[in-house]
Amino acid sequence: MDDEISKHISKSPGVYGGRACIAGHRIRVMDRVVWNKMRGYSPDKIVNMFSDF
Repeated sequence: MDDEISKHISKSPGVYGGRACIAGHRIRVMDRVVWNKMRGYSPDKIVNMFSDF
């Protein structure tokens, strides 16, 4: 992975079977894509959904 991307995306075998997650969180990258593309959530709405973390 590109250095800039690797700051924000991580993969760990014990977390969601090694699927890509937002670094420091148990939020899969694919979930974030679905929320934006299929449900129409804006990036700001997605951030606000997890502002308590």
